[in-house]
Amino acid sequence: MNKPDHLIIIGAQRSGTTFLYGILDAHPHIHMAQPVFPEPKFFLSKEGLSYEDYIDRYFHTAKSDVRYLGEKSASYYERQDIIPRIKEVLGNPKIIIQLRNPVERALSNYHFSVKNGLETRSLHEVFIQQVAAPELRSKISVDPFDYLGRGQYLKFVKAYKQAFKDDLLVLKFEDTVSGQTGRLWDWLGLDSTALDADREVNKNGLIRKNENREVAEWLQEYYKRHNEELETFLGEDFGIWK
Repeated sequence: MNKPDHLIIIGAQRSGTTFLYGILDAHPHIHMAQPVFPEPKFFLSKEGLSYEDYIDRYFHTAKSDVRYLGEKSASYYERQDIIPRIKEVLGNPKIIIQLRNPVERALSNYHFSVKNGLETRSLHEVFIQQVAAPELRSKISVDPFDYLGRGQYLKFVKAYKQAFKDDLLVLKFEDTVSGQTGRLWDWLGLDSTALDADREVNKNGLIRKNENREVAEWLQEYYKRHNEELETFLGEDFGIWK
């Protein structure tokens, strides 16, 4: 029996990565690390990393016929310092980045921080007035208030593309949630017809609510240049975000 390959969904945060996890986990030839929360974040550790420990922690129940062992840790997206650790332990795994319209991603990120009791500012104060962020009372793996910077996709995608080349796949959130996943299965070399037809994937939280129009228009203008640079680098059309 051949040794399974590895895949990692590394982000971006608030871009439907949990939804994508569910799709992959529904395939009989993929074993995703359980549970989905809390995320493994295995490679954020700076020492004591080994392949044996990785397998023992997250994949000891995997069946012998799986093709991929998968992890979802969305904070990896903005932690390029972990790339050497991933390569040292896993070699060249498949890396998946899913990106969402950065305007909607930023707004979703804001509401997520509010929901978790971290954010006390209004939308207008955050994006228009740019009032200083509240002080954090506990340590978090990534900055929960970096709503704008996290949507400047190129600077994150570029580092992983240079490191993993064709082993990196960039997906659009909008395609995934509308069922356009053929590109994903082709890239993995798996048959999508093998998916568990009875497995439901939760779409809750993926639908954008009515937002402050002034803030949305400001964000659209802010990301215009960043989106164009991403299109040029990847040679793909992201016109769906316009």
